[in-house]
Amino acid sequence: MSSLAVADTGPLVAIVRAREKAHKKCVAALKTLRTPLLTCWPVLTEAAWLLRDEPGGYKALGGLVESGLVELAELDATQGRARRFRQSASPNHLALPTNPLRP
Repeated sequence: MSSLAVADTGPLVAIVRAREKAHKKCVAALKTLRTPLLTCWPVLTEAAWLLRDEPGGYKALGGLVESGLVELAELDATQGRARRFRQSASPNHLALPTNPLRP
């Protein structure tokens, strides 16, 4: 089982939309990551927009949240949790940049 992961728009869309090039890779990764994946409302809004013409897209996206696979975090709470995630990441992981808008 992997460390805590943050979900951005692209992987969420790829999980829902089977014709996406990264669909199989993202679904496989979902099985190896510790859930829930952490995301925020702007990511879900963008994913919903990109899935607007996908039959069942909204329902599938909502199902990820309702099932507990994806956790919708408050933006302020995300800062603290994301900071802990960065601090716990090994040197082999991609380093997440600090938020330049935060003091």
